This record gives sequence, C-alpha cells and structure tokens, in this order.
Amino acid sequence: MPVEAESNPYRLRPESIAPPPGQLRSIVKFLGPGLILTASVVGSGELVATTILGAENGFTLLWLILVSCISKVAIQHELGRYAIATGETTLQAFDRIPGPRWRLSWVVWFWVLLMILVMSIWGGILGAIGEILNLVIPSIPIVAWVWAVSLGSIVVLIGGRYAMVEMVSVLLVAIFTFLTIGCAAILVSRPDAVTLDNILS
Repeated sequence: MPVEAESNPYRLRPESIAPPPGQLRSIVKFLGPGLILTASVVGSGELVATTILGAENGFTLLWLILVSCISKVAIQHELGRYAIATGETTLQAFDRIPGPRWRLSWVVWFWVLLMILVMSIWGGILGAIGEILNLVIPSIPIVAWVWAVSLGSIVVLIGGRYAMVEMVSVLLVAIFTFLTIGCAAILVSRPDAVTLDNILS
C-alpha cells in the first residue's frame, strides 16, 4: 500500500492538485521541468549513437529507432501516471514487478546496472564537451575544459539556480529542435540522398 500523503512527498492530495491550464501562456509556464529533462537526455544517443548506427548499417535499423521513440514516450507517460495515482516512486513500482528477487526485484537490479553505465556515459559527454571547447579555444587543454565544465555544473547545482538552468535548457532544446527540422528539410529537398528503396529496406 502507498504511504500516506503526510509522510510521502510523492503522494498528492486532491485539494492540492491545480486544474490544468487552459491558455497557451499558462501551458508554456509548465514546460520548464519537462524541457530540462529533455535537454538532459537528448544528446549523446540521438547525436552520436544514432548517426553511427546509420553510417554503419544504413536504413536497415531505422525501424529500431522508430520503435524506441514510440515506446519511450508510452512508458514514461504511464510511469508518470502511476506515480501520481499511487504516490509511489518509479523504483517502488519496479520493485513490485514479479520475477526473481534478491532483496529487490530483478528490474531494480537492472536499473542499478543501467545507472552505472550512465555514469560512464557522463564522463564521455564531459570529454566531448571538453574537445568541442578546445576546438574553440585551443590554448586551453581538453582536461582543463573538462574540469571547468564539471566544477561549473557543481556550482550551478549547489547554488540552486533553477531559473538559469531552465532558461538555458529551453534555449538548447529550441536550437536542437530547429536544427533537426532544418536538417530533415534539407534531406527531403534532395531526393537523391534518400530514396523510397532506402526506407523500404
């Protein structure tokens, strides 16, 4: 059973739930946290892994990317609804999944393994940022850039500068979205680059 609302920060009381916004300006105000999450997860996979996958395999694995995009949205949507309805965290929900257990559900242990891998990816992302900044200012070595970005991120997080993080995230997501749409438009305008046979393959 979910923990009572008084002791569980994830449990919402009906009277504390505001009605959904009806005007566009009000809706935009609620996009901040979602855009921060988007900015944090879009990047390494979409910009690096997907392009490498396409370069090595052509269009044969395009279906995998499409299935991944569709399933991600559905899973995250339902996990959010479950958390709101029950007051349980996602990990508490995962721990309810039947199957092998060793103190915790096998799904939670897979999540732990995933988090370990994600931490190694963060190191790669920092290294990539260091390389990019080194190309802009070559006189500063990559390692120095990595340390500067890491310490700067720590300062922002400790300082609790949420408004600044939100503003930068919105800007980055907007730039990423327009660049992606622009690249797609350029690709469509060149029928020799992508053919129907490529897609059907």
